[in-house]
Amino acid sequence: SRGNCTLVATSTTRILIDAGISGRETIRRLSLLGLSPEDLDAILVGHEHSDHVQGLPVLAGRHGIPVYINRETARAAEEKLAKAGTVRIFTNGQPWEIGDLTILPFSVFHDAQDPVGFVVRQGEISILAATDLGMPTRLVRERLKGNRVVILESNHDPTMLMNGNRPWRLKQRI
Repeated sequence: SRGNCTLVATSTTRILIDAGISGRETIRRLSLLGLSPEDLDAILVGHEHSDHVQGLPVLAGRHGIPVYINRETARAAEEKLAKAGTVRIFTNGQPWEIGDLTILPFSVFHDAQDPVGFVVRQGEISILAATDLGMPTRLVRERLKGNRVVILESNHDPTMLMNGNRPWRLKQRI
């Protein structure tokens, strides 16, 4: 992936799920929607890979957008979070609220420290976002139920992995 960054918005609350494209490009795309970084209430981070956190220094650091991240991912993304003003640590499986949205982070299978997907709910409407999904676990299957929108990015292909040119040690880890 070259970068994950998804805007979820209601009439009163706007969040990004991941900030994996450059801050400049994110700002440009927001402006196409008539928005600016100051209109964002939060950035949720699914895991520490650069295609999910690349834009954090500009968005969170320069524009003061709070970052919501779990503890292990925060440790792994420490360099990108260094300039972020407000970092809020969440616990997987424990919901919290941002404006009129309820956020439920859930564990996913991926080659990262403690990767998560998110169910974002407003009243009876919910969406699920799970990127870099290695495989659909029982928990993921359960979280998929009842969402109006599902954003999935699945990138685990055992045959492609084994036939690819990655180092053997990385193939074993994945």
